[in-house]
This record gives sequence, structure tokens and C-alpha cells, in this order.
Amino acid sequence: MPLKKLPDDFFKSMKTLKEVYLPLNLQKIEANSLNGTGITSITIPEGVFYIGEHALANNKIDTIILESKTLGVTSFIASDPFLNTRYYIKSVTIKRLDSIPANMFHETPIESIELPSTVEEIGSYAFHACYNL
Repeated sequence: MPLKKLPDDFFKSMKTLKEVYLPLNLQKIEANSLNGTGITSITIPEGVFYIGEHALANNKIDTIILESKTLGVTSFIASDPFLNTRYYIKSVTIKRLDSIPANMFHETPIESIELPSTVEEIGSYAFHACYNL
């Protein structure tokens, strides 16, 4: 059976985990599932529509690739999915997103971002205090 969700706390605090390849059919990244790992980049697959609280927190992720079209108004992104990670995020590539949720990259040191022509809405404070853009 294909993995459709990364369960709560699945890889939590696995500091030796340096890379993770999420399956294309993944739909949910549950709370704390990748919290406190050693990963430095992540690609969120196209089918993901849910990112739980602190799912990617406490990492030194500097590169994020969002392939998902469904992350947006109809999806759920819990509070602070990138908690204590935001200080490392430098590059974001969004491939197929309709909207960028409020506060998504608030106070990150992003230096570059690629937005597709499909983006129709950007939530409040999505890029607030991103002084390196």
C-alpha cells in the first residue's frame, strides 16, 4: 500500500537523517513528522494538501521546492510548519501553487523565490520582513 501520509513524530529528532525523498502520492505531512532532523532541503510533492504543526520545524532547511498545486486556500497549513527553520530558508521554488498562505515565509532570510504564473492569491504577511528579497 502506498504511503499517503507521514505520521505524527515519524522522524522527529532524527539528527542523522540528512535526506528525505517524499513519495509522489503523499497527501499529508503530519505534526512534527520531520521536526528536528538533519535535512537541509526538501521537495513537497504535488499531492500534498496538508502540513501539520511544526512538521518541518527545528531544521536547517535552506531550500524548499513546492510542487503542490493544492497547498493554498482549500488546504491546511498548521501554525509554524517551519518554526526555528525560517532563519535558514534561502531559496524557494514554487512550481504549481494557486495561492500562498498568510505568514508562509514571514521573517525568513529568503534570497530568491520563483513563483509560477498560476499564483492568484498571496496571503497577508506571506513575505513580511523578508529583507533579502
